[in-house]
Amino acid sequence: MTLFFSHTINAQFFKKLQDKAQQSMERALERKTDEKINQTTEATVDTIFEAPKKISKKKQRKQKKASKESNVDTQEMIAQMGNATHEPKYVFPVTATIEVEDVTANSKKTTMKQGYGKEALITEMEKNGDPFIIDMKNQSAIMLNISNGTAQVMSLEWMEKMMGNQDISSQEASDVVPSVKKTGKTKMMNGYTCHEYNIIYDEGRINAWYAPDVKFEYQDYLRGMSKLFSKKKEENPMQLLNTDYGYVMEMTFFNRQSKKQSSMKVIALEEKVRMINMSLFTIQKL
Repeated sequence: MTLFFSHTINAQFFKKLQDKAQQSMERALERKTDEKINQTTEATVDTIFEAPKKISKKKQRKQKKASKESNVDTQEMIAQMGNATHEPKYVFPVTATIEVEDVTANSKKTTMKQGYGKEALITEMEKNGDPFIIDMKNQSAIMLNISNGTAQVMSLEWMEKMMGNQDISSQEASDVVPSVKKTGKTKMMNGYTCHEYNIIYDEGRINAWYAPDVKFEYQDYLRGMSKLFSKKKEENPMQLLNTDYGYVMEMTFFNRQSKKQSSMKVIALEEKVRMINMSLFTIQKL
């Protein structure tokens, strides 16, 4: 699961927002893991300190129940991952070439291509990267192997369940609502007029350049992406992006000390339709 999620992170649009999504998953997993650890620890302590005394039947039943619940959770998640559906074909009217930099990791800039459909996103890494599709309508991920003609399909519905759908308090909500200010500055990028915005949120600041004239349904795209994450506002990275400003052409992330952390920049944008016909691939479900 961790390996898959890392692959999913590489297939998303904004690297910093992807990191927030991963942190959200880790927090959710940590909560559930703590519950299981508490149950397992109690059983272990009973075994050590009550030996050679006989453990009560009540405690035995409790231990068996905890073990059974853990197995059921794992089996249920695996079953959900394999219960995936997909569209007959995917159409992407717009393709962007994106340069991503992570200053904190001291890594070189990486380049990826991403195509945007109404309810789907396709990503290809610069080197040796087979296409990877996020189907937001069916909440599934599709890993294409072009040379072998195969497609591995995985359901993403388990992500929402794993992260949880609990409501948050008004205090928590007020802490995570970003402050957005339009600076009035503009610049041309890839043939489009872009408007500058400064976004202040709980972990720092984002400098973003939005292009409102890019022709694809950006609002639908963001709404679709948000379905893949938690309904809890503080665990949904898409909340940092307003759906009314347009397409994000460039973003730079700073921490609370105004030190640059990461950035993404669209270095080419092509309004040329690309279609993936799934009938050309042998489907492999997990």
